[in-house]
Amino acid sequence: ASGTRTYNGVLLSFQRRSADGVSVNTNYTLSKCEGHPTQDLPNIGTGWSKPEDPDFDRGACDADRRHVLNMTVGVQTPDLGDGLAAALGEGWRVSGILRAISGAPLTVSTGQDRALNGVTNGTTSNQRGNLVRDNPYGDKTPGNWLNPAAFEQPALGTFGNTRRGQFRGPTRWWVDMVLARMFRVGAGQQVELRAEAFNVLNNVRWGNPVIDLSNRNFGRILPQGAGALASGGTPDRATQLGADDPRILQFAVKYQF
Repeated sequence: ASGTRTYNGVLLSFQRRSADGVSVNTNYTLSKCEGHPTQDLPNIGTGWSKPEDPDFDRGACDADRRHVLNMTVGVQTPDLGDGLAAALGEGWRVSGILRAISGAPLTVSTGQDRALNGVTNGTTSNQRGNLVRDNPYGDKTPGNWLNPAAFEQPALGTFGNTRRGQFRGPTRWWVDMVLARMFRVGAGQQVELRAEAFNVLNNVRWGNPVIDLSNRNFGRILPQGAGALASGGTPDRATQLGADDPRILQFAVKYQF
């Protein structure tokens, strides 16, 4: 089997720089990537479910993100000359970055060789499940992102009716910020104090749900490192659900000479 990928997109950008110390840089990308699956040779089961018909496994690329927004805003205090105003207000810089990304493509898999064609990835399979309801989603909470009642295993000897990458995981957005001040300490010498905040609003960025129909936790976003859950354990309500890092603060001092 062999494969191709196609990418189409449009990029819109806005940039504003001015003498008042305020700068804005924004870009938005609307795109679509489709192609055949990635596979690890020589194990063809890592990508394909029906190698004799490559287009059967064509769908959204793993990295396909339909919408991506980046916005950067920076504010620099002006030169205030000499005196108390300069001592207190000069050299400050504040910048922030907003990033928003639409959900990753999800492929609902059977987790087993339902087609009985012997194409597996070790003990699991990339064969896809059947969609039996119009709406595949639950209430889009971590405990019910995909609706288990909307899917079922295909009959033995058949392939499912869903496509690769047909469904989407959670949209994610976050804001990073930097506050810095530069001090002159001598001829050609400067000291910069920096405070950086990643995900400053402490926004929860959920991971993707379980997409294996053979797993009892199908459709749920599991706690990080939940190995027991993947094999059918019970979620710990006190455990943070699968998500990226919460707010992180770091501080730095830089001496330039």
